[in-house]
Amino acid sequence: MATSLKDIDFVRELSQAGQATLLHGIRVQLSRKNQTLVRQGDMLSSVFLLLDGVLRVYTVTADGKEATLYLLRRGEVCLLSLNAAFSNGRYPAWVSVETPTARIALLPGPAIRALFAQEPAIQTLVLTSLTVMIRDLMTHLDEALTRRLSERVLRYLYRNCDAAGRLVITHQALANHLGVAREAVSREILALKRQKMIVSGRGFLAITPA
Repeated sequence: MATSLKDIDFVRELSQAGQATLLHGIRVQLSRKNQTLVRQGDMLSSVFLLLDGVLRVYTVTADGKEATLYLLRRGEVCLLSLNAAFSNGRYPAWVSVETPTARIALLPGPAIRALFAQEPAIQTLVLTSLTVMIRDLMTHLDEALTRRLSERVLRYLYRNCDAAGRLVITHQALANHLGVAREAVSREILALKRQKMIVSGRGFLAITPA
């Protein structure tokens, strides 16, 4: 965990002038699980850089179902916030906190825009985050179009479980990530339990050891 703003990896790599410009307007925000940070249509002037925790970027369908677009993890910048801050446009999705807490550095959009052309550290940060975002979006799209729901449930568990194969998540939260009804997820979980592929308890799922 960075103890000060100057300890953030990409900030250390900036020129002295770049650090002075950026640190003049940067703020750090501590948020808690399920807190909504951005609503679709919000105007943003800051770029989100995640210092600790996980943020969930998601959309809401016409019938009210949520579907995760991608997860923002430590050290990544939110490209949608970057676009909104650069273009004075509206944020096209929703953002909430996925972990018990999350620390977010709010980078001043005008400063990031001014420094982007001359600071390789900012260019690398943006390009790395873009690569991760595209990977996550393509994974979600491929699974939504080509995989059965049971496969999507298992794949989600494998991607997000801890070292013991356990994931703290409710049926409703999993349904929100996958963009389907809770009842559909519950049916698949029951079927996977009958096949002894997973086990479940109150508020958690776990992959059955091989």
